[in-house]
Amino acid sequence: KNKFITFGSFNNYGKLSDDTIETWSEILKKKNSKLILKSSVHDHQLVRNNITSKFKKNGIDNDKIIFMERLKNYEDHLKAYNKIDISLDTFPFAGATTTFESLWMGVPTLTLSGKIFNSKFGVTINKNLNLNDFIAKDKTDYVKKTKIIFSDLNRLNQIRQSLRNQVINSALFDNKSRGLDLCKILKEKWNLFSEQNKNS
Repeated sequence: KNKFITFGSFNNYGKLSDDTIETWSEILKKKNSKLILKSSVHDHQLVRNNITSKFKKNGIDNDKIIFMERLKNYEDHLKAYNKIDISLDTFPFAGATTTFESLWMGVPTLTLSGKIFNSKFGVTINKNLNLNDFIAKDKTDYVKKTKIIFSDLNRLNQIRQSLRNQVINSALFDNKSRGLDLCKILKEKWNLFSEQNKNS
């Protein structure tokens, strides 16, 4: 509708590493696109100015970056995802809650696989949903994947239309099974504790 691709990230601004901004800048250069940013914390003009200056150093003008105000109403926060075509994950500290929110609202998240625990949140989530095309192995692949994804808008639309049902039916949202697994583990640990105390 906007005649341009809308990328977005609702991650904490503190996660916008220099590598992340540099990589996102390469994406914005290659596409008729804009980037929506929204954060739950540090939403201050000074922080925004710092972010836009970093994009500027990478050749991206301010009009490519759209800042959204922090929304107090959670429902309005979720609806804001309707303005985004694809969510871009941060690195090396990936999003978790924001990725779940994005997927719940039918917006796939492109993530980058890292070497540390905090870098693998998006990878784990996307793998559980068979969204392997949205997992990049490095920064070059991250940029390349956006080109591949947007080369077939019909496929992207199909993914978006089916994404919520896919999420609901995945192991990620199987709260009952996870609850039962936790109960089983706690019971085993309690029995082990009881046996050790009995013998001491």
